Amino acid sequence: MSKLFIFLLIVCQIKVVEAQKVHSNKFDAFVKNAIELSEEALYNSTFDEALLFVDNSFFENFSTYESKHKIALTIQNIRIQSFQARLRQLSFNSDEHLSSLLDLLPSVEKLDDEILKAKFFTILSALYRSKNLDLCISYENKALVLFKKKADYKSVAELQATQVSRELDNFFRDNKKEEAIAMIQRFREEIDFSSKYSKYALAYNTRHLANIYRIYDINQKEALKLYKQSLNLREEIGFKPFITASYYSLGIVYSNLGMQEKAIIAYNESIQQAKKVHFIRYECNPYLSIGDIYLTKGDKEKAKDYYLKALKSASANNYENGINNAIEKISNIKN
Repeated sequence: MSKLFIFLLIVCQIKVVEAQKVHSNKFDAFVKNAIELSEEALYNSTFDEALLFVDNSFFENFSTYESKHKIALTIQNIRIQSFQARLRQLSFNSDEHLSSLLDLLPSVEKLDDEILKAKFFTILSALYRSKNLDLCISYENKALVLFKKKADYKSVAELQATQVSRELDNFFRDNKKEEAIAMIQRFREEIDFSSKYSKYALAYNTRHLANIYRIYDINQKEALKLYKQSLNLREEIGFKPFITASYYSLGIVYSNLGMQEKAIIAYNESIQQAKKVHFIRYECNPYLSIGDIYLTKGDKEKAKDYYLKALKSASANNYENGINNAIEKISNIKN
């Protein structure tokens, strides 16, 4: 029985009870179940289904619909759209989403539910990340205080994973090698913490630590081990959106280690996983990487073949970066 069908059965039951004045606790449970079903759909990369579960326009028709329900549903809706935009190369109107959250802020401040308030601050922080770093950090810290107060250490682990990865990304962007390498111990501490409370955060932390070892060529074998651990965790919890990225990283490390056949296998697996979830970037980029391997081997024809496959995939998905990279690689092949 599909999750969507189960959801529709619940809707029918609620509608029957609605005629008899739904008790607010029952409606709270209904909204909670809808968000949980939405989260499962998000893990499966079935974004349209995930969004359907948390469509505010449906829930607001009930007499027991309150601002707390709108807040919870809006948070989940934005999370889904964020992942969907990342995978499908869609525009994500952060200004519009930020405006909708700020409209809800007065209602959030009145909430008794501190976990919901913390989740709101978390998503608000994420939207401020590229606009106002001070506000981003401020709302993150507010969320952390509330999560810790309520002993929600799963959320603490996941939010801290976001914080430490952002700091590392900034060092990568600014070419601050020493600062990035100095974060190895910090990641080890976060890995130890997240291993107790959140496999999602653990996979995230493990992957970012692997990035340090790989990018700065500190220890490619350690990077390989960490990427495998992250991949295993993502497969264990069923988080499908980023499994393709894990296989792609394995391909890079295998290539760095001179294990080109294993690299090609990993890249091909990345492509297959990307097609399952329609992660456009990884439907294209592994083809480019395989082409690079064959070009290094001196097999220009096979390299060109894979560059053309990348171009075809990128063109079919209107992936501009992929199109440009493929064209450049094809044009650089000298016959």
